[in-house]
Amino acid sequence: MKIRKAEEKDIPRLLALLEQVLQIHAEIRPDIFIPGTTKYTVCELAELLKQEDKPIYVAVNEEDVCMGYAFCQMQEQPFSTNMVPFKSLFIDDLCVDQQARGQHIGESLFEYVKQQAKELGCYEVTLNVWAGNTSAEHFYEKMGMKTKERQRCIMDFTMVIPVLIAFVLSVAAGPVVIPVLRRLKMDQTEREDGVKSHLKKAGTPTMGGVMILFAIAVTSLIYVREYPKVIPVLFVTIGFGLVGFLDDYLKVVLHRSDGLMPMQKMALQIVITAIFAFYIVKVAKIPLTMLIPFSGGKYLNIGWFAIPVLFIAVIGTVNGVNFTDGLDGLASSVTVLVATFFTVVAIGTKSGIEPITCAVVGALLGFLLFNVYPASVFMGDTGSLALGGFVASTAYMLQMPLFIIIVGLIYLVEVLSVMIQVTYFKKTGGKRFFKMAPIHHHFELCGWSETRVVAVFSIVTAILCLVALLAL
Repeated sequence: MKIRKAEEKDIPRLLALLEQVLQIHAEIRPDIFIPGTTKYTVCELAELLKQEDKPIYVAVNEEDVCMGYAFCQMQEQPFSTNMVPFKSLFIDDLCVDQQARGQHIGESLFEYVKQQAKELGCYEVTLNVWAGNTSAEHFYEKMGMKTKERQRCIMDFTMVIPVLIAFVLSVAAGPVVIPVLRRLKMDQTEREDGVKSHLKKAGTPTMGGVMILFAIAVTSLIYVREYPKVIPVLFVTIGFGLVGFLDDYLKVVLHRSDGLMPMQKMALQIVITAIFAFYIVKVAKIPLTMLIPFSGGKYLNIGWFAIPVLFIAVIGTVNGVNFTDGLDGLASSVTVLVATFFTVVAIGTKSGIEPITCAVVGALLGFLLFNVYPASVFMGDTGSLALGGFVASTAYMLQMPLFIIIVGLIYLVEVLSVMIQVTYFKKTGGKRFFKMAPIHHHFELCGWSETRVVAVFSIVTAILCLVALLAL
């Protein structure tokens, strides 16, 4: 690989690479950038090549074909009289061909630019990175760059709209869906050996998760053209929701007490997770590096081991939300707080998934009107599995799966309580560690009211979401 100054013969390749960069920016900020365009025209590039203060460096292969570039600008600093004047070399744009990634071309280009800056007598090398372009941020941090300043943008309040749309759709669906579920006798059944106060809930319609899915899907589809990154999150949410729907249908309608067999349910969950993993790695090109809480922006890279971790995280989160759905409004209240946290992060980073995180918030707020104690409808596995899929996929799209442990601690505790109970029961020949599992039932049997359990679990989640914001 050789690095040299760009020439007119390089213009076609420069245009092709510029289009690749623009596509990335368009996915991050669809409100600003137009896909399929380029920053410069042929004439503008030809004119730019003549300017000595705006050098363009290209990395070429053995056939002298441009595989990467660095657009630079000489700048005189500062712009005030109370600072020592100095020169800096500003990297306006740096790109490596998508087909040539992993060959350290970007590193070579960056080091070449640094060397040129030294030879030109520059005090520093500077550049700008759009918020949300996490791969670029990781690259420049790896190359030793430090954040000089962050531009603060005015909050985009238009993202309130998908919250309102999903809320209205969810509320409107209630009076239609609930009577239909009653007529179809899709009623909740309660265990005779469970919490006695829950026996009165028998006959309450379940599978209300279709209301949530309807609101999320319609709202997301309104925005999908401008925000294509919602697609993988929507796929996982709907996919797990359909698995839950099938499970509920077998239990409630066909009266198969166990619903889907454990191996069947697990197989379907693995397939959905595998498709999601393939999409984010091969299509969306989202790194599986994970933001480390309280690290000041450092990311954890565990190499190929990130794939099995993804499967564990996704399926574990899905089943964690499922276990949490055992009291009126519990899973809904906890998850609406988690979704709000991810919405704040998504909007703040311009991640491109804001519409679906907002849609989930609105859909759950609408559903809670029917799901708070005493509930007139339950979400069933249809809703709980879908919400688990949403939480996990959103975390991965934001490269924040480690944050699930913080904001989704209730999910983790619910899963662990079941695991501890089962293990202890088997090891002790029938003794129980908790009065009942999942753990929210334990607190009920300790004398807590259903509403108190929901309130406490929700407050804990709200506090943990604030902690997670501090951990960014």
